Amino acid sequence: MITLILGENGSGKSAYAESIACFTNDPRYYIATMVPYGAEGAERIEKHKRQRKGMGFQTLELPYFVGGAPVSPDATVLLEDGSNLLANQIFAHGGSVDAVLSDIFALENRCRRLIVVSIIGLDLARYDGDTRAYIESLDQLNTALFERAACVVELIDGSAMPRKGELPCAY
Repeated sequence: MITLILGENGSGKSAYAESIACFTNDPRYYIATMVPYGAEGAERIEKHKRQRKGMGFQTLELPYFVGGAPVSPDATVLLEDGSNLLANQIFAHGGSVDAVLSDIFALENRCRRLIVVSIIGLDLARYDGDTRAYIESLDQLNTALFERAACVVELIDGSAMPRKGELPCAY
């Protein structure tokens, strides 16, 4: 079962996703997909590590190919995040939206609950070339995940807005 957490950068989506994962007594895995490019990327990773400290997550750093992640079938898995995974696959491996979706769905089949965080709100009109193509692919990814998910929540300035299903406060 997929829960999709969407929001713009800085909206609180990661903290919200971590908090709902903690409503379970399942083993918890945090799949970190960000490849740190420069000091800013490294600081974002450190921020997320501090944010989830003491929450009982086993962290798996998998910037590519998450479908075979070594998680237990009774686990809650937090995929942080779909947008990074897509970028990594497209820019480093020439991957496609379909390949990333297949990988995410394989991960879904390996665990009890999958929480996927992803970015929305990127202004397509501001970009061209590879960045524009990536944003179009991200929109496709998010649409497909929305359709598959049992629950979708959008974070707007730290407030959870249900978009599909019930708010996932307790599974």
